[in-house]
Amino acid sequence: MNPARLDIYLEAAKDLKNKGKWYQEAKQIGLGIDDFAASEVKAFLDGPEAVGIFGNLRKAGQKISDLYQKEEQWAKLSQYIFQRKKGLSSEEAWKIAERATFNYAQVTPFIRKVRSSIWGYPFITFTYKAT
Repeated sequence: MNPARLDIYLEAAKDLKNKGKWYQEAKQIGLGIDDFAASEVKAFLDGPEAVGIFGNLRKAGQKISDLYQKEEQWAKLSQYIFQRKKGLSSEEAWKIAERATFNYAQVTPFIRKVRSSIWGYPFITFTYKAT
């Protein structure tokens, strides 16, 4: 999708905020299930390293992760709306929206273990996917 399609981005932002028709349709297919905040940040904030070392990191980190999660959902929803308006089915449009962004739930067992271990690297999935 062309980044200059501000009409689509604006529509997606409004729809996400109001939990409109596109949001409801995309949520039934998988919007919000496999995003970065759910898979990486929340796991890190719930881990033991966030409690002892960083103290109030959870409270501040939760706000940041919620914001990042909304941004990620906005990007996926924008692509989804764009594809639906081209005439694709909801399933086809969602597949394209998923391919356009990282699916943080789809990782190898090794990456899953590393990101969840106490000595692990909490943001390894992004590095792995980007690489």
